Amino acid sequence: MGDENILVLLKTTLFILLAILAVMIILTYIYYNQVASPNIYREISNMTRTSRYVFDSIEWVELIVLVDNNPFKPGLRTAWGLSIYIKTPYDNILFDTGPSPDVLEHNAYMLNVDLTKTHIIVLSHRHGDHTGGLNALDEYAYRIKVYVPPGFSPFYLESLRARGYQVEVVNDTVEISKGVYILKPLYGPPWEQALVIIVKGKGLIILTGCSHPGVDNIVREAVQEFNIKPYMVIGGFHLASASLSRIKSIVEVLVKLDVEKIYPLHCSGDEIREYLEHMYPELYGEGGVGLNLTIHS
Repeated sequence: MGDENILVLLKTTLFILLAILAVMIILTYIYYNQVASPNIYREISNMTRTSRYVFDSIEWVELIVLVDNNPFKPGLRTAWGLSIYIKTPYDNILFDTGPSPDVLEHNAYMLNVDLTKTHIIVLSHRHGDHTGGLNALDEYAYRIKVYVPPGFSPFYLESLRARGYQVEVVNDTVEISKGVYILKPLYGPPWEQALVIIVKGKGLIILTGCSHPGVDNIVREAVQEFNIKPYMVIGGFHLASASLSRIKSIVEVLVKLDVEKIYPLHCSGDEIREYLEHMYPELYGEGGVGLNLTIHS
């Protein structure tokens, strides 16, 4: 065989080897990206999910209803809306702000709540009866973090930032202070987020703004998310115009979820109050503006 033929054979062999190598590289890429990677990703996700479900808890929490349309203590102003002040061993948190700075400030003063010590504000959803009182804290905005669910106007969020607030939009469950969590937002409409506090030996304390996604759905989601027994749900339940059959079905869900205390505030309506008081007096918690609850481990 001549030198020229040998050179052609070598070139042909080299071309075939390079082609085989290229095919192997392509097949390896397809395998790891289309077959192996999803499995690896699922394993990593499961590991992340497992580690994430180790939740902090606290020894006690104090809840003070600063704004509500239901009277409870004399000398306080009622207004259609909701605001609950939360004290823990680690933080002072304001859940919603009611519709008016004046009402919020007046009731806070009467209840000996120092709004200047607020570190965190959680807005359950974008409606004005839950956000309108925020201006009362503008003077201290530079040291306050505000958590909101999706659905807020970008202009509103930019106005908060311009006033000095640190603003975060929440899309998933997040711990905002030791033992205090924002439950991932659910859609009502609008998007709404609940606050969950874990008290040792008690379970979940769940605060709702208006429960547009359904208070039963919120509590169920919290139980699934934390895998911890619910102790209390308090806030607006959005049942003021609901039928008795709907009220019954929602209460039955809460009972089956083993909720021990139910405090209907704001937009919950008199019907659910009367139903709970008559059918489940041991679960019913009467409340309104000025209600003060301390839950210990």
